[in-house]
Amino acid sequence: MAILTAVIVIATLIAMTSGRMPAVLALIIALLVAGVVGIATPAQLFAGLSNGGVITIAAMLVIAKGVLATGVVSRVTFRLLATVTTPRQTLRRIVPPIGIISSLINTTPIVAMLIPATKELQQRSGVPARSVLLPVAHATTLAGSMTLIGTSSNLIIAGMAAPYGVNITMFSFVPVAASP
Repeated sequence: MAILTAVIVIATLIAMTSGRMPAVLALIIALLVAGVVGIATPAQLFAGLSNGGVITIAAMLVIAKGVLATGVVSRVTFRLLATVTTPRQTLRRIVPPIGIISSLINTTPIVAMLIPATKELQQRSGVPARSVLLPVAHATTLAGSMTLIGTSSNLIIAGMAAPYGVNITMFSFVPVAASP
């Protein structure tokens, strides 16, 4: 059974990275195959969906898509970055507000919302998107790791700890994230 499981995992990773099918479809097919061949029970296969952190992350991605569709992110970043000409200027202007936002909102949708804005910045002022996105991703991760809802892993940890009586609050991660 272990070899079959490894084959399913490897085939799923290949399908996801090849781009031949959407990642969600590859994961669903892997889940179905694992269930049909008896690797795990349906309850075990879908147990992760009962974690509140996973549901919160999915909801935040939906909200991020909605915010992106409104054009608010493009308008705000355009005003914030209208006069920048270098990556350093861009980062000095964008990292502080992104850091604050990422401690209050999951970091994944924040970075996802900034991708179109950085591409627009690249076209408009020649600042390469890649020189902005990686530092912004690191800044959101650092700031987001300080709060319960800032990163996906903190939400999942809190969901896994709750049944064992471990109460994780909004700022329980600050001492660890802020330590040198």
